[in-house]
Amino acid sequence: MPLVLAFKLFAASHRFGHSRNAAMSVLLFALPRYLLVLLLCVAAYVIGCAVLRRLSFASLGERLSICTAFGLGVLSHLILLIGVVGRLTSSGVIVAIIAAVTASILFLRRPMHVSKGQRHDIQASRLKRFTLALGLIAAGFALFPVLLLPLYPPTDFDATMYHLAAPKTWLLAHAVIATPFLRFPIGPHSAYTLFAALMLAKDDIVPQIFSLTATGLIGIGLYGWGKRVYGMNAGILATAFWMGSPIVLAIAPVASYHALAALFAFGSIYAVATYATTRQIIWLFLAGAFTGFAQSTWPLSIFFLPILSVASLYFIFKERRGKPMLAIVGGIMLGWGPALVHAAWYTGNPFYPLLSEVFGTGPWWTAADFAGVGQSIYFFGLRHTFENFLILPYALVAHPDKFQAVETYSIGLFLLIPLVAIRSALDRYMRWLAAMVLFYVIAWFFFGQVMRYLILIVPVICIITALAICWLIDLIFARGSRWGSILVAVAALGLLVPSALFLRTEAASRGAIPMARDKRAAYIAARIPEYPAMTVVNKAPAPVYSLFGANGAYYADSIFMGDYVGPARYSDVLASFRDGQTLYSTLHRLGARYFLISRVEGLVPPLPNDSQFDSHFELIFVNSAAELYRIHDVPRIVPANHPNLLRNSGFDEIVNKSPTEWTRYGAPVVGAPENGAASGKFAVEVTDKDGLQQPVRVTPGDIYELELQAEADRPGRVFRLQVNWINKAGQICDVFIRVCTATRDWQRYSCKLTAPPCAELAQIYASGQSSDFVWLDSFVFKNETTKGSVH
Repeated sequence: MPLVLAFKLFAASHRFGHSRNAAMSVLLFALPRYLLVLLLCVAAYVIGCAVLRRLSFASLGERLSICTAFGLGVLSHLILLIGVVGRLTSSGVIVAIIAAVTASILFLRRPMHVSKGQRHDIQASRLKRFTLALGLIAAGFALFPVLLLPLYPPTDFDATMYHLAAPKTWLLAHAVIATPFLRFPIGPHSAYTLFAALMLAKDDIVPQIFSLTATGLIGIGLYGWGKRVYGMNAGILATAFWMGSPIVLAIAPVASYHALAALFAFGSIYAVATYATTRQIIWLFLAGAFTGFAQSTWPLSIFFLPILSVASLYFIFKERRGKPMLAIVGGIMLGWGPALVHAAWYTGNPFYPLLSEVFGTGPWWTAADFAGVGQSIYFFGLRHTFENFLILPYALVAHPDKFQAVETYSIGLFLLIPLVAIRSALDRYMRWLAAMVLFYVIAWFFFGQVMRYLILIVPVICIITALAICWLIDLIFARGSRWGSILVAVAALGLLVPSALFLRTEAASRGAIPMARDKRAAYIAARIPEYPAMTVVNKAPAPVYSLFGANGAYYADSIFMGDYVGPARYSDVLASFRDGQTLYSTLHRLGARYFLISRVEGLVPPLPNDSQFDSHFELIFVNSAAELYRIHDVPRIVPANHPNLLRNSGFDEIVNKSPTEWTRYGAPVVGAPENGAASGKFAVEVTDKDGLQQPVRVTPGDIYELELQAEADRPGRVFRLQVNWINKAGQICDVFIRVCTATRDWQRYSCKLTAPPCAELAQIYASGQSSDFVWLDSFVFKNETTKGSVH
């Protein structure tokens, strides 16, 4: 396996334009990280085999998927226990895993039970094995770019805001602790404890590889499921539907709980379905355990509890015994119990963040916070009508953007719904699975129509669709017909085409894998504009409050504060903008030592313009995306105002109907609006093609402030705060642009910016942002750098 992986990585990197040396660098970069995930999965597999030794597996794929998934759930609980007692260190995690694996190996010393199905799998015909091997090779070459995607630095919003930020906080504390300043202070732990263990051993790339591996384990499990109930063809098609869904491979390389939760949810339904055909009670225990593991990973898995409850009641009445219920409850307590205790200890609500209306909201969030997050989910999807439910398959394919997605699932899953419905009406096994899918989709339709939330049930949709297709093929050809197998092979490869195209486009758009530190920083900064400011904070790490820009949380080496909800909610800080002392008091009470303002969303009101703000807040970094201030508890001495570096800044000196010192482009209007200029007699009316500009000599690295006043005849018109930085050769080496919206009355607008190292001149613009005219006046450009400031 490692050699195959190494070959694919080498081929992939070479295909996308790398030289041989670069391809070898990618291989050396990737291989240790993939091997680390492989070691974790081997440990999980051994543990799973030991606990589930009494189960009869029908194929190696089934055993590999189910045992590894179960072992990962056990390891997540084990690491949680280590973290709770404050031993979340490399030595603590390694000793615990080695002890668990050693105990499992000792337990497995006796020969394992091998079912008839397994013996048949081992003795499969050479032709089938050869055909399967060729198919795997073809699929591998089609999907090999997915092996590259986890190697890019994490920049996905949810991953950097919480999925990786929480484990990093735990590692800094060497313990699993509450994270009240992050989204969800007590989240489900299973994915995050495993992420923390992997990050202890290497870096943030490994959790992304782990998520991809969990996605692959579902594919292997689908093959085993299809092979068990209908044969190899069903397994191949089910796996092809799963891996042929572009959104699955878009989620797979992201370090989040989605893939692991989907693996546990798949195991839960698979175990229930297998019990229905084998009546081995341990399968019901396993179904309960997987449901608990899923709930310990992602709260949305709660929809699987009603499914298990109905299943257990059915088996109780059918078999006239209570053992099925006891098995399921025992499994749920194993899988979910540690998370329930952990949540109850911190919040008093064992089901946190669910059922807050019954058990309370905990010490950090308010009822309004929960209501706000719940309402935000309802913004996506279609209105809750019967007609919209019927057209849901079409909408998911044609308009994925309505469901907070760019990609969608395999279109074949939607096109073949009528065939699945027909087959379900004729087959009880299919009917039960289809009923589970229908229940989940209805709950999803009314709870929150976000595309990725469907990933928990999509594996079941894949298997029932594959079973329906194989049934239809057997009606056309005799079962076991060579032509039927050929048709399945061709169809499976065709199903992989959308994912293959997505992967090639995605890999090409991301460019070369950034392995060097400077290239990694540039890659992250291009996707997280606040990242350069975070690197300044990390030179002397201390708690930082970020007004917006929560996706920078992972890249802070200290406490990161700021969100729409929780104890450091934005509304409290924005309310304190009325004066500098109030703003300082609010941030000081939170414990912040830095104040980061993200300008990406353009939602920040003007900062306090008074002596208290200047004495407590020292600007140490600024660019077009962010401003970073150091907070001083002892008020510092602020020098007198620096002079305005612009000449004729109010446009009142006119020669030949044009302001002196300014260079005109286009045809800006020099005059005054009906209510007069902001200062003096004249102002200028500009558009994006009609404006003025003036050069000013600057010092590289110094911090400057640009200020002006603006108004418009009609509200909503936009203009630019723009400075082009000019180097010694007279060429533009950097550009600062911030778009603002004018009002009907004169209003002050300002921004601060750092002269880049290449800058000799700053070209100041009086410019609009569109073809609509905006009045501008009273420009100020001054050097704000004080002696001793740190940049």
